[in-house]
Amino acid sequence: MKINLSFDKYLQLFSNLNVHERYGLILAAILVLAVFLRIYQRRRNRKGKEAVSAGPDTESPCKTKKFFWLKLGRKEKTGKLLPEGENAPASRPKRLLGATILGCVNLFVFGLIPCGGLIFVYFKTDSELASMLQTMLLDTLNLELTEVQFKQAVLTQAMLSLPFVLSGIGLLSGKEWARKFTVICAFIIALLIAASIFFNPALIKEGILQIIYPGILIFYLTNKNVTEYFKQIISRK
Repeated sequence: MKINLSFDKYLQLFSNLNVHERYGLILAAILVLAVFLRIYQRRRNRKGKEAVSAGPDTESPCKTKKFFWLKLGRKEKTGKLLPEGENAPASRPKRLLGATILGCVNLFVFGLIPCGGLIFVYFKTDSELASMLQTMLLDTLNLELTEVQFKQAVLTQAMLSLPFVLSGIGLLSGKEWARKFTVICAFIIALLIAASIFFNPALIKEGILQIIYPGILIFYLTNKNVTEYFKQIISRK
């Protein structure tokens, strides 16, 4: 039996999906990637514990804190761990992989790219992208807007992308205020989605897909080890 693994077939299947299904597929891929990264980090931590229990290390003894997708240790420039109680020059902790991924998603996927596209649509209402957005509004929300109303809606949506830009920059910079700001925004988005489903049960399919990413943000950024990471950066400044 011959199996056809043509890439065009899967590309055609992806092109047949609507906007919400593509959005949900991308979020599911991000979630699967996060799960695999966490499993990989746990395996690395388990191997490290086995190496420590196998025998004493020849380097200077030191306790290290293991965070989610992060191992923090006080190191000299040579890379050796310093004993506890011995002063070491303050150094910035290694960047969290999870925070980096979420920061990039917020900055580019939900921030700069949509904002730039919407600004383009605002000035080019006769473009193909603008007609695509109008068709989507008509199909999903059954709204037929005038040109002025459409431009106001596009400008409002572009403004709503700015918090994602701010959140992405802050998370990539390791700012504690960005972590709190992102959690608050994700909680507000989740409440708005839940309210829209409550008042319009026909949107339950789209709402379930849209609530996945805010849930990931709240779950990850309220993790104890992640909050300790952001506090660690503040204490080293």
